[in-house]
Amino acid sequence: MSFSFKGETPPYQGGGNVMKKLKRRKDRGKRSYKKFKKKVVEDIILKNSIFLTENNKINYIYKTSLTGKVIEVTNVSLEIYFKKKWVTILRYDNYHGYMHRHVSVSISDNSDTATVLNVRQKGTNRRLLRWAIDDIKERYLIYKTKFLERSGYSKLDIIDNLI
Repeated sequence: MSFSFKGETPPYQGGGNVMKKLKRRKDRGKRSYKKFKKKVVEDIILKNSIFLTENNKINYIYKTSLTGKVIEVTNVSLEIYFKKKWVTILRYDNYHGYMHRHVSVSISDNSDTATVLNVRQKGTNRRLLRWAIDDIKERYLIYKTKFLERSGYSKLDIIDNLI
């Protein structure tokens, strides 16, 4: 069987349904085909750290598209260096479709409680990411003090370890 490249297409070995779908998408119009191609684009995961002091830092992870649009706030966490290890005491994420805060109970109890009280809900994902970072920058001493109090440390121990 011979064919010419002018009007005929060469036979395709296997996966004929995929080729038919692509051809149908192209036939429907450019707009539909562009939408189909856009869905194939993968997300980029970015990680970064901000040191507030040598014993306090913010780690944040978020997903962006190739165009730079923030798709998801994966994690914005406050970590403290306590007794020769980094401990996460607070983190924000919008995994369930809304922004919420996870607060660690204490050093001995690794569980955390999730809440939406006083957490910004409206805005783009980029604004929610910026809000979470700014909130931790402004209030990290309060979060750290409350965490150490729940862990059973005295006021003098907390004052020594605040900076």
